[in-house]
This record gives sequence, C-alpha cells and structure tokens, in this order.
Amino acid sequence: MGYSTRYELTVGCPEDTFTQIKDRIAVISDYEDPFEDRIKWYDHDLHMHQVSLEFPGVLLTLNGEGEESEDIWVKYYLNGKMQYERAKIVLGPFDPSKLK
Repeated sequence: MGYSTRYELTVGCPEDTFTQIKDRIAVISDYEDPFEDRIKWYDHDLHMHQVSLEFPGVLLTLNGEGEESEDIWVKYYLNGKMQYERAKIVLGPFDPSKLK
C-alpha cells in the first residue's frame, strides 16, 4: 500500500539545465518521470538534496500534494540545504454583507 503524493518541480535555470536535473532525478529515484503522476517517492528529500549539490546555485522548488486534503507543501533546495513550508488554509469569517 503506501502514501501517494503528486510532485511538481520548478527550477530557475535554462531549459537544458532543467532537462538535465529532471533526468538526474529520474535516475536516482528509479522513477521514469516522478512528476507525471502520483507516486510513493519516500526518499524524495534525500534525492533532492543530492541533486541540489550537483547543481550548485540553482534553486529547486518541489511542490507536493498528498492524498489527504490538507497535505500541501513546498520544499526549496539550494546548495544542499532545504526550506520546508506547509500550506496554511485560511477561511474568512462570516460576513452578512456578503450574502447574496
């Protein structure tokens, strides 16, 4: 069984470097394209750290959306370091003037 997540990668670099990064991730993750569908990529953090060291100076942004409705996050990788941010869902208060 396991827990599936949809991953999306954005990279601030030229297209040819982006292709190299995606190809490298595919090799070390054992997924042909880990960004194509929901997968169980439990070692994504280890792999992304490794790739960020191999492409110094390139900011890698990995967005994740898990199976549970509030499991939305982003991880930023740069030079082997990572910043992790969870989504904050905020609902506005009741406002009777907005009733239609």
